[in-house]
Amino acid sequence: MWTRLFQALLLVVLATCPEAYNKTCPHISQRTVRGHFVCTGSPTYYSCLFDTNRDNFKEYCKKPDFSAPGEYYVFTGSRRNIECKKTTYQPNSLWSNESSRCIFKKSLCIQIGQILYKLGSATEDTQCRCDYTKQYAFVVPPLNICSCTPSEEDCSCYIKQCEFGYILNADYQCKPQNQKSEAKCIDIENPGYI
Repeated sequence: MWTRLFQALLLVVLATCPEAYNKTCPHISQRTVRGHFVCTGSPTYYSCLFDTNRDNFKEYCKKPDFSAPGEYYVFTGSRRNIECKKTTYQPNSLWSNESSRCIFKKSLCIQIGQILYKLGSATEDTQCRCDYTKQYAFVVPPLNICSCTPSEEDCSCYIKQCEFGYILNADYQCKPQNQKSEAKCIDIENPGYI
């Protein structure tokens, strides 16, 4: 009984104390509860955005609006949207009352045999490929033969054994070592870096 009473009291203190959210905004699961306290009668108008002028988070009540894909809202005297940070992306529109940052983190191409193919953008995740110059190929062929997107498919690599006198080409096919092969995928000029 005391535990439940303590939890209820703690919830009331955190929800009503404005200093509690100076360093960060409430988790999405707590926003509705917090919205009832901050925006009495209109919890869906509750927003918590980073204030670039004060270098902390600001809570306020205003009709929600959405940012374009690849952007999120901040507060700079007024609400405005900015592009996702280089380590994150947002493929769809984001409501100002849903989040104070782009939700998706870009994947890292750091599994065994993987290298970076394309860094991605504010709306797309990173793309990886297997380092065929070290005999790595995809365990599961990706939708795009040259690269894969870790957030959408399995990008695992394995060492593919070619017969003696054969090497793996950019399309992950074993081809004669002394024969120039035409590949659909671009060659890796500096293995490990693209």
